[in-house]
Amino acid sequence: MSTSDVSFGLWYDFRNPPGNSRGFGDFYRATLDQIVWAESIGIDSVWLTEHHFMEDGYTPSPFLLASAIGDRTTTMRIGTNLVVSPLHNPIRLAEDSATLSLLTGGRFSLGVGQGYWEPEFEAFGRRLINRPSLLEEGVEIVASLLVRVGRTIRRQAPAQTRAARHAHAGDDPRPPGRRDGRSGDRTSRTHR
Repeated sequence: MSTSDVSFGLWYDFRNPPGNSRGFGDFYRATLDQIVWAESIGIDSVWLTEHHFMEDGYTPSPFLLASAIGDRTTTMRIGTNLVVSPLHNPIRLAEDSATLSLLTGGRFSLGVGQGYWEPEFEAFGRRLINRPSLLEEGVEIVASLLVRVGRTIRRQAPAQTRAARHAHAGDDPRPPGRRDGRSGDRTSRTHR
């Protein structure tokens, strides 16, 4: 195995511990600078996670951060590892994922999971006990919508949009998905 067979990535949760003298704005800017630097030395990917209502600011908005990273990088793959799917509207997840994929030239990967922290579920009006079925339903809806989006973009004339140009060149504008680690099929259900 050579180093060309290995990909290196970084995982960020954007935690800024309480008592840290650096404010969140400065912390975010410094972390984004670090990610740009990481790309410049050959790091292949960056992965973001999601939680809500954490005192240390654990990433509540991974899509916004992914967009900022995509704007400041050119080759690095950007993904969520993971978004707590049961807390989201699956249509919005599909739209945000497709938009990020288009903005980053196809460099975005969506990774989802079912979550575990009851206060998040309560705050979003969801029941923790329903998380497996919410995840399963969400994955099915997201996957079906991204397939439709991909077909629509491929039908457009190549000069209409950047997305159409990528599709015309043979690239699939849909995010390639992120496997849950238990299944090789990106659209398959996550085990309960």
